[in-house]
Amino acid sequence: MRRPILPPLFLLSLFLSGLHFPAPAVAAPTDDGAEQARISAELYEHKALEHFYSAEFREAEEQYRKAIALQPENPLYWNGLADCYLFQLLLAAGRLDSQFYTAANEFLNPTPTAPDAVVVKAFWEALGRARSLGEKRVRANASDAQAHYALAVSYAIESHYHLNLTRKPLDALRSGDKSRDAAQRARQLDSKNSDPNLILGAYEYAIGSVPGAFRWLLLLSGHSGSKTRGVELLQDAMLHGKRTSTAALALLAVMYGREKLFVYSREMFQHLLRFFPRNYLYEMEIARTYQREGNLGAAIEVCKNVARKYETRAPGFERVDPVKLYFQIATLVEEHGRPDDAMEFFQKVISKKPEGVLHAQSYLRMGEYYRARKERERARTMFENARRLPFPEIQRQAVAGLRRL
Repeated sequence: MRRPILPPLFLLSLFLSGLHFPAPAVAAPTDDGAEQARISAELYEHKALEHFYSAEFREAEEQYRKAIALQPENPLYWNGLADCYLFQLLLAAGRLDSQFYTAANEFLNPTPTAPDAVVVKAFWEALGRARSLGEKRVRANASDAQAHYALAVSYAIESHYHLNLTRKPLDALRSGDKSRDAAQRARQLDSKNSDPNLILGAYEYAIGSVPGAFRWLLLLSGHSGSKTRGVELLQDAMLHGKRTSTAALALLAVMYGREKLFVYSREMFQHLLRFFPRNYLYEMEIARTYQREGNLGAAIEVCKNVARKYETRAPGFERVDPVKLYFQIATLVEEHGRPDDAMEFFQKVISKKPEGVLHAQSYLRMGEYYRARKERERARTMFENARRLPFPEIQRQAVAGLRRL
């Protein structure tokens, strides 16, 4: 893809009109308790989604529980609850932010830990409830488009679980096929509803992104997809979806980044950040686009802004990992040819406790910096600090540094 299919004018019109969730209904005077419950549940869902897109997954879970208490037969609320559990698991596993800390990832080799069994159990229970409700409605009325859509969403969430948490691509593909089939049926039954295009677009793009050799295997097994068609469907879901505008926008932002259309990716993340200012992940995505583009100066400034928000305890930014962030900034600044400025951020790394491998690396880098400046005692202190930490390769380098003094 050489250029975005969506012209900037359409983006502008979308953002001027405002991103939207499913619009909460306005309560009209009524004695109908069921109608009041429906309206209140929609308002709770609206709050849940605001938390969800702010990466506040536990708070979103609480709001979905309130919606479910009022409308326990709505499969979409159970899907939303399952998605909250899934993203809690992904966040705990480091799957949502690890790609930002490229400098730290070179040295970190975390021991894989099993997902929280309690959360996994809650995830499958919520997903199972969503699916059973959707299937019940389909059995009662095979032309129920919303029921088919709810089933499509439940299988999409299951596919996401297998692909990004358990790393079982074949299971993810099987669930993805079921999601696609249900979404196609929902679209056939209600052609004016663009929500199923979120799922269909993601499926098209995912299959179309598979490398050529493997794509032939998928074609032989009856799978085909087009990145271009996937983006077109996602654009339709973003512009015309009743429930999917924000999700489609976030997916497109990621996809444009994958296609190296960094300007468009940034524009989308910036608009997401405007509507969800507590989500530090969007700001880190913006920094990542600059870094991948080769604009280290801009990447550094965005990362520094995240650091300032962390230090001033801006809402949501207290969740940032300061050690990884400071190490990332220090490394980028050093790579940008400003070693004096890099020391400020290596110093911030070593000021945080407890000490780990990034502290050891920071001591080592500071030791080399002071050795080059012929500040032997300061260099000695840094090399000694690196040597005392239990990382053999760093200890070896620290001893070599001490010998060169």
